[in-house]
Amino acid sequence: MEASGTVEAGAPQQSPFRSDSVPTVVTPPIPVQNFHTLQSQPNIHPPSVLPDLVLIPSAAPAPIPSPNLSDPTQIFVYKNHLHEYAQKARIAVPVYQTIDEGSPGLPKFRSTVLLDEVHYVSPNTFRNRRAAEQDAARIAFEYISKKTKDDAFLLLREVQVI
Repeated sequence: MEASGTVEAGAPQQSPFRSDSVPTVVTPPIPVQNFHTLQSQPNIHPPSVLPDLVLIPSAAPAPIPSPNLSDPTQIFVYKNHLHEYAQKARIAVPVYQTIDEGSPGLPKFRSTVLLDEVHYVSPNTFRNRRAAEQDAARIAFEYISKKTKDDAFLLLREVQVI
């Protein structure tokens, strides 16, 4: 756990941006709780969350399709998609915090995005702020997309059981 109170989880994921370094110490995430049932969601963990219980509303809009990374014009779209998701979900827009972990001559930026009271920390560092923020947005977007698909599957399953 870092001194900032966030937890980094999972192995670093592939990023369309060049990474200067990758963290070597990675700790497991804290389980996310469902706002209505307060039961743990199995196998669904955000890349990082606040150390306290984080409540996530169960009603989320449909996920936005992932960008095509082979198309260079779509590399910098994660921040846009995350912003659109926040507007559709009627939650506060994402807030980015980017810190320089490098030296004055060789910057290494790492970004964290706060969305719906959950912190998503990029596991990579980058030479510019824009790439670091896009990577943090990618982490958040991929987690939210997976969680939304999993929630839809669980709802379908509940309907079939009834």
